[in-house]
Amino acid sequence: MRLRLVESARILTPPGSPATESVMASCELCGARRRAGKNVSHSNRHTNRWFFPNIQRAMLTISGKTKRMNVCTRCLRTVQNKRMLSA
Repeated sequence: MRLRLVESARILTPPGSPATESVMASCELCGARRRAGKNVSHSNRHTNRWFFPNIQRAMLTISGKTKRMNVCTRCLRTVQNKRMLSA
């Protein structure tokens, strides 16, 4: 009976709420998030692991307004190279 109550309480929490997902775990431009993968040891044993994007907090100019965003370094490099958001 108690297990059923815990499961129903978990369903009631909205997806994307701060309790279920971290804001810093995703890029606000491309949506890059953590990915699942495997560690492979020298003896070829596979264990589960997570690959995280390199998220940095950056000031970007979007249509003339400066905004602080959580951006992965890949997007940050592309934006600085191409000047995509400043136009």
